[in-house]
Amino acid sequence: MPRPPAFLLAAVSLGALAMALSGCGREDAKTAELRRKQADHLVAEADFAVNLREWTRAEGLLLKAAELTPDDG
Repeated sequence: MPRPPAFLLAAVSLGALAMALSGCGREDAKTAELRRKQADHLVAEADFAVNLREWTRAEGLLLKAAELTPDDG
């Protein structure tokens, strides 16, 4: 499988780093679990987009997942 373009990897890495450094307020366990499930769904959809070589779509989905769970690389 071909590697995604370097800008995609850089954008996702920078987005995750920015989210991790910005801090995150405490939330209840139920809300946190829902956010994780939504992020997992977005990552699965991004994997599918990568298989279709839709790099821009995959990038957007991964950035959304990083915003939902900044503590999870």
